[in-house]
Amino acid sequence: MKKLTVFLLLLVLAVGCVSCGGSVNDDELLSALEELAPKAHELYVIIYGDATPHDDTESGSYYKVSEDAVYHSINEMKAAMLEVFSPSYAQVLYNTAFNNASIDDGTMIYAKFIEKEDGLYVNPSATEGFASPRTFNLTGASVVKKNPYKATISIPTEDGSHEVTMQKVNGVWLIDTPLF
Repeated sequence: MKKLTVFLLLLVLAVGCVSCGGSVNDDELLSALEELAPKAHELYVIIYGDATPHDDTESGSYYKVSEDAVYHSINEMKAAMLEVFSPSYAQVLYNTAFNNASIDDGTMIYAKFIEKEDGLYVNPSATEGFASPRTFNLTGASVVKKNPYKATISIPTEDGSHEVTMQKVNGVWLIDTPLF
């Protein structure tokens, strides 16, 4: 009887612990997005725009990143991305920022950033054909769908709405889809 009582008590505690971690608060999600959105925009402008200060001396299509730039290595940029984006979405950004790619028609897309012995280099024209990052007004954003690990948030825009997915990684909500 004593063993049964201990077992039932442990079972009740285990169920209680699991259910406590299962609820997702809309305010927590919206607050996480409000904190991450400006950081995401900053990273998008660096990757897709020409926001990285660089020297005027060209080395191929690449220019040496100047000392007053925010990031001075690919590892620093990757670390910053992982503070804002889920690992799976960050990988998509890594491919644009750090890897060459070829499209089916044979067109080559060059990496935006490369490292050489003397530092980080940027190719400002590498992402010229990509959409420009935009800033979102998160007023009126609402949680559309959620579970303890993923959530979808709808952001009203002038042309309708934009949905962004958030993913919980190691207890922290991160952006899991494009926000531009």
